[in-house]
Amino acid sequence: MSRTGWSILIAAAILVLLLIGAGLIFPLICGSGYGSGYGGMMGPWMMGGFGIFGALLGLLFLVLVVGGVAWLVVTLARNSGSGASLPRTDAPLDILKRRYAGGEITKEQYEAMKRELGS
Repeated sequence: MSRTGWSILIAAAILVLLLIGAGLIFPLICGSGYGSGYGGMMGPWMMGGFGIFGALLGLLFLVLVVGGVAWLVVTLARNSGSGASLPRTDAPLDILKRRYAGGEITKEQYEAMKRELGS
């Protein structure tokens, strides 16, 4: 797997861990947890004591996580495009010249192959 692929895989794993961790820890931070304490989940202040601000805080957290992952993917895609390129393909005549210069083929073979290539 390429370096970019590993980076994306690690970023996705961190995102999953953050989302799971937020789901487990957020109720503890907001109050006594859903379904326990005075009034349970729909207690007097709803959403763990923050009311509408709790919903907005959760939405803000989600936007930050998704935005951070999007930024990471775009940054990695830009960086990988600058250094990585497809391998250079040589023209058939260049390959033939290199083989003749390296002693892989004789002069007669070189001339015959060159004629076949139409050069």
